[in-house]
Amino acid sequence: MFEINKNSDIKIEKLQGSKIYTIDNFYEDPLSLCVLFLSEKPKLHIKTEKKHFNGTYFEDRRHLFLHRDVTKVFNYIADICKQVPSNSMNETVATNATRLNECSFNDYKNNYWWPHYDPGYTAIIYLNYDDDECGTNLYKPLDNYPNNLPHEHIEPWVSKKRFEILKTLKPKYNRMVLFDANKFLHGMNICNKKYFSNEYRFNQVLFFEKNT
Repeated sequence: MFEINKNSDIKIEKLQGSKIYTIDNFYEDPLSLCVLFLSEKPKLHIKTEKKHFNGTYFEDRRHLFLHRDVTKVFNYIADICKQVPSNSMNETVATNATRLNECSFNDYKNNYWWPHYDPGYTAIIYLNYDDDECGTNLYKPLDNYPNNLPHEHIEPWVSKKRFEILKTLKPKYNRMVLFDANKFLHGMNICNKKYFSNEYRFNQVLFFEKNT
């Protein structure tokens, strides 16, 4: 499992002096991984005891399980970005599965979904067959955001007037993108109604951070 296609080229570009890496056809057999992931429905990701809207206006679901074979993926990406797996997660498989209900709460035309930072470099492997739009945005804040960062499941939408898009990382089935998520505010790019249905926006994520 998790065999990497090492014949794929690594494309590198720079944004504000920071390297962004893209590898297409990342896994040798992505379909088998999708079968593994979807053999069990991911669980709602609940991060607060307060009233929240996950499961009401939208579904933010995650897989989170141990699989020793994913260590080879962490090691391969760590060698590229020169960082270590975050919180010793080198045997942890993590996914994001997101869908939204069609309602006024999900006003994607005037808002962006929860721009945030992560500890260091983040790798995203996109696993939807037919999506080349709803990837990941990198932002420049135009005010003091993210001071008093809102909770993702309580106030996930933030006005577009508060950000400039620096770059949109385009999704593609079995594409891995790797960027410094501690340098760039980022969030999923909900730019149409593709995931306002029974289909989930689905990807695998791997988190890294500087070795202190």
